[in-house]
Amino acid sequence: MSHGNTLLAPLVALILCVPQYIHQTLSLGEVTQAAAAFAPVQGAFNWLVDNYPRLAEWASSASRVDVLLFGLDMLAPPDETRAEAS
Repeated sequence: MSHGNTLLAPLVALILCVPQYIHQTLSLGEVTQAAAAFAPVQGAFNWLVDNYPRLAEWASSASRVDVLLFGLDMLAPPDETRAEAS
């Protein structure tokens, strides 16, 4: 299913450009270039979907580090008398 999206992207671009080709507002070369450019642009839009697991892992790790640092801060208040004696 996910790879079918990549195969259908140029066809969608062709379908969108055919009416303009028929009305002669686009040349055949422009239609071909639009179809070729549509696939990388569509792939760039899928970046978030493709990288979602990595982003979720990063957010989870950042959350655990935040909780750990908060817990360490709340564990024991610093002893100011030892710092002044040194």
